Amino acid sequence: MVYMRATLLLILALSLETLLSQEQVPLGLHGGPEYVNLRYNPRWSSMNSNNLPLDEQGWPQADFNWILDFRRNKPWDGPDFSGRNPDVYGTYLMSFKGTAKLSSEGSEDPNSVKFQNQKYDPSTSTTTLEVVIEPDHWLFIINFHDTQRPGQGTNTGLTDINFLQPGYSLTNTPLFTDRFINVLKMLKPQTFRSFDTGINSFNIWNGRDLVVNNWADRSLPTDAYWPL
Repeated sequence: MVYMRATLLLILALSLETLLSQEQVPLGLHGGPEYVNLRYNPRWSSMNSNNLPLDEQGWPQADFNWILDFRRNKPWDGPDFSGRNPDVYGTYLMSFKGTAKLSSEGSEDPNSVKFQNQKYDPSTSTTTLEVVIEPDHWLFIINFHDTQRPGQGTNTGLTDINFLQPGYSLTNTPLFTDRFINVLKMLKPQTFRSFDTGINSFNIWNGRDLVVNNWADRSLPTDAYWPL
């Protein structure tokens, strides 16, 4: 009996180790870390065929679209036969400096995105609202019309945009999601050996151009785009 119990415990331990070693890390929209704030790796585009003008920190300087594509298999990327689309439905919190009108035309299903409780605080020049995403949808486009930075005219863009995943607050917001951190705790150090290449000449995308990974080119907390 003792031998059978020890054998069973050994099998369970080995099975758990195998499970944890194969656990997939929940990644962000474009394969990076899973940030709480989706602004750190955005896909912003112009309302027209022109390039979207950005300020020095990477914030839009005109009306723009925000593309949110959570699909695991895309027409240009895949197929991942064992992958499945993540559950992304829920209430997201958004804030930004300035004012704008929001719509969801161009989404997979425009009715799958709802904007509610939009408020503007003139004392801080900040707009806050809730973005509700319905279940079983993964491709969204949020259109920002009539954007107006504080003290400027219309079609001048926005700054300090925040778009938080469900379950987090606009105050004391953590950098990474809880599930991302929890999975990292279970993984072995060898998981990240791919970063230890001994090569320091690769380029990174800083939101505008591909640049050499110099310290001066790092993203700052005030920047709109974080490449890693």
